[in-house]
Amino acid sequence: MTKIILAVFDGLQPAQINSVDTPNLYQVSQKGSFFENHHPVFPSVTRVNAASMVTGVNPGKHWLAGNSFVARDYDKSNVIPALSGQLSEIRNAGLDVLGVPTLQEIISKKGMEYVAIGVGTSGNAYVHNPLADLYGGATIHPEFTIPSSLHKELEGLFGGWPEEQLPNTPRYKKAADIFIEYVLGKINPEVALIWSSEPDKSQHSFGVGSDAAKAALVEADLEFGRIMEYIRDSSQHQNSDLMILSDHGYSTISEVINIETLLESSNLVGSDGWLLAQNGG
Repeated sequence: MTKIILAVFDGLQPAQINSVDTPNLYQVSQKGSFFENHHPVFPSVTRVNAASMVTGVNPGKHWLAGNSFVARDYDKSNVIPALSGQLSEIRNAGLDVLGVPTLQEIISKKGMEYVAIGVGTSGNAYVHNPLADLYGGATIHPEFTIPSSLHKELEGLFGGWPEEQLPNTPRYKKAADIFIEYVLGKINPEVALIWSSEPDKSQHSFGVGSDAAKAALVEADLEFGRIMEYIRDSSQHQNSDLMILSDHGYSTISEVINIETLLESSNLVGSDGWLLAQNGG
């Protein structure tokens, strides 16, 4: 039986939860405990925090330092985007993607499973369970699954994934279908997670507080409402612990500092040169 159900809303800030726009999230926040000191690890970008969620440590220990990064033991010449293709290549080269065991590796010792489904970046989904083919559980994303055989099985049961769009509601709706019917309904793992790319995706494109971003969050809350309804009506999951998470919020800045220009004009760079892993904001 699933003991813990996690629902992540990328880029959601506590102040955005209210009874009008997000009635389902609001209901959970009022009935349960609210962690007012919840905050991301630094740097506060998605893939770094996803790795911290499943390892319980800061990036200095799990090694994923940004949404893009430099791994000199793998490639001394290029900045690497933290996406599934590049991360799997690192693994295939015989190197560890993360520096410590993940949640699945730990609970597998007790015969338990962790299954995650997400519609954010492929790198985000990958780090949730990068060794699922060895330790059990699964990670599910529109572009791939671990284990890889699961991708074809899900396409046969649920059809193909919608194209990514703004807002990303069609993909999250498909993910909710799979989460309800397959992850919870069939696999029924001890720990299950679903990750919404909204409101983050729309907030990056249109700004925090924009009508488009608000509409995206409203739609994401509606899909989350379907998951809540299933949990309430399911005898298997009525006693599960439901947790709502966000990987980061947003900050107001006065200017963008051009690190590349500063490095070029400084005396800090040695003869070997430098690589700059841009992580946006």
